[in-house]
Amino acid sequence: MPSLNEIYANGDVGKIVATTLYTVPLVGDVLAFLFKSTGNDATLENVIRDIVNQKEVRTFIKIENPEFLIQEDLSAVLIQELDADTNQISLDVPTAKVEEEESLVVEENSGSGEMEALESLADLTTAFSHEFATYPAMTQHFGAYTLNRAYEHSIYATSPINSTMLMTFNDQSFVDGTAQTKITLYDPVSGLENYAGLAFRVSDVNVDSRIFNGYSAVLMPAVGDKASQVLLYKHTGASKEILDSETFDLSSRQDYTLTVRAKGRKLKVYVGGSKVLSANDDTYLSGGVGFTSSAIPAIYQNIEVSE
Repeated sequence: MPSLNEIYANGDVGKIVATTLYTVPLVGDVLAFLFKSTGNDATLENVIRDIVNQKEVRTFIKIENPEFLIQEDLSAVLIQELDADTNQISLDVPTAKVEEEESLVVEENSGSGEMEALESLADLTTAFSHEFATYPAMTQHFGAYTLNRAYEHSIYATSPINSTMLMTFNDQSFVDGTAQTKITLYDPVSGLENYAGLAFRVSDVNVDSRIFNGYSAVLMPAVGDKASQVLLYKHTGASKEILDSETFDLSSRQDYTLTVRAKGRKLKVYVGGSKVLSANDDTYLSGGVGFTSSAIPAIYQNIEVSE
């Protein structure tokens, strides 16, 4: 039997099935009492996405008549699985929140060689943070950034084929400190340079030419015979110089916590709390902070800047 994710790859299975379940006699009444009446519809939708292992939603489908959007046999299977999981919801949700808060010090993946743990952030204070429950105050210089309607608290970034994209958060400069985001890469575009990550100390943006000055720390997936890697770039107008790079095991549809730490000319890049890259460069000492990518679609779940 095909999975719901395979059947509804272009729709939000969580919303479709949750709405359908509310129409099932008895079961719908119980679910409405547990979730709808308490304003926790999103919790039910997320549980359904976990059950069917839905990884992405390319197009959000407006539900007009949910009774015809799901086959009867598939509904029965999902209802059985949901009944088995309902009693665990109140325990699983708080646990997941704690794990997310501690993700900074947990290594998510291993690259090559020994890695240094992220330095203590006790000397820093949070200057800016956003979890994208709403659209942030930002400037889209080039590319498209939209709120992801399948998963709450995330921004979906898409760029024109073979073109760089860039956005920066308004009224937020970056001098010394850290910038951190949780990022998910999707399928790379064959034959093109694919990457996504953080841009910092950004200045002199030229929208027409799609160029800027500053630095970027990016995740680059494997394409063809080229291995996946993490890179630290220096951008100077139309040119891009690699300050440091390291082969690193990256998978599509996997979350990675990407962190940049800068202090004067010292630049460091961490993935999952472990240092992967470092360089010394003082060409740019201040500027904007935001996201940049090329070709590959990506989802950003948050941004936190500490100084």
